[in-house]
Order: sequence, then structure tokens, then C-alpha cells
Amino acid sequence: MTKRNFPRCAGLLLIAAFLVAPGAVRGDATVERFNKSGGIKGIGASESSVVEKLSRMKKHETSSFKMTGSVGGFFSKFAGDMGSDVITDIDKDVVWTLDHKKKAYTERPITLPKEKEEPSKKADKGKEEKPKVRIVRNEISVKATGEKKTINGFDCTRYIVTWLIETENIETRERSKTTMTNDLWNTPETKQIQALQKEELEFAKAYMKKMGISVSPDEARKFGMTAVAGMFGEDEQAVRKKLKELQEKLEKIKGYPIVTALQWEIESPEASRQAGGEKAGKDSEDVELSGGIGGFLGGLAKKAAMKKASEGAEEGRKGGTVLFDFYSEVKKIDVSSIPSSDFTVPSGYKLVK
Repeated sequence: MTKRNFPRCAGLLLIAAFLVAPGAVRGDATVERFNKSGGIKGIGASESSVVEKLSRMKKHETSSFKMTGSVGGFFSKFAGDMGSDVITDIDKDVVWTLDHKKKAYTERPITLPKEKEEPSKKADKGKEEKPKVRIVRNEISVKATGEKKTINGFDCTRYIVTWLIETENIETRERSKTTMTNDLWNTPETKQIQALQKEELEFAKAYMKKMGISVSPDEARKFGMTAVAGMFGEDEQAVRKKLKELQEKLEKIKGYPIVTALQWEIESPEASRQAGGEKAGKDSEDVELSGGIGGFLGGLAKKAAMKKASEGAEEGRKGGTVLFDFYSEVKKIDVSSIPSSDFTVPSGYKLVK
């Protein structure tokens, strides 16, 4: 992934990270997590346990992974644990994947090879296709519920972040709506938590920079400004106003997430209507990519609602359906010193090319 094809919505994520990231003293950090994903419409559902060690510009991630659900669970019985053991060294520009059974490893660079620009693309440079979809409603709300409980020894407070995006097809005026809900249980920013946050942020910035993605705070804000302007068709002044509003809302969130439960619900009444009896054309079958994030979300909304309605699910015609859900829980955090040997290939392991 290069600068020119980096997803526009990533700019928003970078902005959010820089707006809420605290300062902290550098140091080693280890975090253990349990993750569970429902996949896309149930396809690709999985569970994983991950131990991530960070030390300056190095990361060692060990994971166990299995597919779940009727199809995935059956496959996992034969495939067994599909986890991995990966070491990333940013200064050396290398990623090592270890195979302990064979006492071997593979090696690849972090830096992506430069793409060769085709003559046809050069000729089309500067020509922008007119968007087919526009965003007519874009709302982010942050609610501090006041609820408190202890999770894995961490004292946590609950926050609910809701992001609603409504899109409209410029030609047909038909609308689709997506709602992303992030249910967070955050723990206060102790020195231990700050050390972990600092390591995670610094590593992520360095990793993306190695890939050719500039992520300094100023560059992220500039990139995000352009991305938002392109997404919403607004001028820079309007974009700045939106970003200020976003910052004010994000400041309500205090602490580090111990539990993150993300759900993506999607609703497209017109797609449900088509699947319920009307003839659907080719445009209704394909996910629209030319319209940027608006076209992508609108296309997914149609496909999800049409599938649900065609299967005879009456509720799909009345409202939304869950397209994707993800759950992550921090089990343990440790900021003790990590031996340098944890970030090198074990002695005796052979390189597989």
C-alpha cells in the first residue's frame, strides 16, 4: 500500500490517534489479548489469543488462531492451530516468520516495492471520475455511561461511540445507512498504561512510515484534512470545523481500552425492496468502488440487505442487519524489561527462501 492508494478513511483514524495519544516515557511493554470476530456476515469468524512484545522499534507477536462457526469450525478440526510467531524489526526493515516445528524461518522486507506506473494511468492522471454517491449525514457521538466494573484486574469505565453515515445515490436519490458502534471499557492512564500506549503509537508510526505512509502529527492532520474534504465535498474551513467537533467529542474518552466491542450495522431499504420482488439491475449486484467510501458503504449496504431479504428474513426489510462484529479484551499488561534475544531469530533456525 502506497501513499497514492492509502484508504481515505485511514486519515480519520490517524487524526483520532494523534488527538487522544498521551505523552509517556519510552520503555518495553508486553500485552496479552483475546480477540473474537464474527467475520463478514458470519464468513471468516475466528478466535485468537495474542501476546505482543514491544521494545522501541521491535515487535514480537505470538498468536494462536482458529476458525469458528459451522464451516470454519469444521475446517479447524483438520487444520489445527493456525497461529503464527512473527518478529518485526523496523530499523533492519525486516519481518521474520518463525516455524518452530521445522526450526526454520522466512524473511521479507517491510518496505514495499515501488509500483511501476502504466502509460494508460499516466495519461489519466489529473482526471477524476465524478462521484456517484455522496454522504448526506455524518454523525459521531460519544457517551460516557458512568458504568464501572473490574475486568481482569483493571478498574474500567464504559464509553459508547456511535458513528452514523448516511449516503445518497446522486442519480437515483436512494439512500443507505451504516451505523458503527464501539462499546469500550477503559481503564485509567497509569504509568504502566502510558508506557504501553507510547510503545504502540511509536511503533505504528514508524511501521507506516517504512511503508511510505507519512504519519507525523502535522502530516496526519494535513492528510486527514484532504481526505475529509474529498469524502464530504467540503472546503477546508468546513473540514476544520468537523475535525474540531470530533476532537471535542473524543476528549470525553478517558483511559485505555481493556474491552473493545465493535459492531457494524448496515441498512438499505431500497435494496430490501428490490430483493423482496423488484428486479435488481447489475448496479445493485456490485459493490460501488468508484464513489470512494460513500460508494463502498452504499454498495455493501445494498448487498447485505438484498441477501437478507432474499433469504426470507422479514426484519431485513424493516431495518438493518449486522454486517461485521469484533471483540477484543486485554488480559494482561506488563512493562518489565524484555530480553533482546526475544527479538531475534533463535539460534540454529534455517532461512527458507
